[in-house]
Amino acid sequence: MLRKNTLEYNVLSKDGEFEIRKYDAFYIVEHENKSKMGMNGVYNDLLNYMNYDNDKGVKLDLVTPVLVKTGNDRKIMAIVVPKKYKGDVPSPLKKELRVQYIDSAIYVAIRYRGAATTQNINRHIEKLNHWVESHNLIRESGYIRAYYDPQLSVSFLRRNEILVEVSADNLIGPLIG
Repeated sequence: MLRKNTLEYNVLSKDGEFEIRKYDAFYIVEHENKSKMGMNGVYNDLLNYMNYDNDKGVKLDLVTPVLVKTGNDRKIMAIVVPKKYKGDVPSPLKKELRVQYIDSAIYVAIRYRGAATTQNINRHIEKLNHWVESHNLIRESGYIRAYYDPQLSVSFLRRNEILVEVSADNLIGPLIG
């Protein structure tokens, strides 16, 4: 069951801890951490954007999950823009933030609980990678970490996910049944 302010998706297939999901197009506001400010500083910039620091001077509701993409010495954190701003997303005032349109796509997800430690993340990426390869799916993206709960929540109750976009070309038979 999805929470009220959660990015919507349709589950096409479920296999144990793995889900194949279809996400409709949506907007994010992202911040690439090119400095040594740490991800808390990046999150604060995104939080300020949501709290009136945008060209419309509006307060945006938080939509979960908060997304983190890493790779090639890059670390990007992003928030999902509420659906009501579709096509009219408030522009960030801070130059480090940028609005991005994410097209409709198919993702494989693995959900896990607990702290987002490097060891826990890597273990679930490995499991996800093995599942994707064993089902002959073609990856279309790097891994995206999705966080649904605040950092201060009890770690064993947290909902975390790892997502990877896959090509829809070979999603046939039992994979989408």
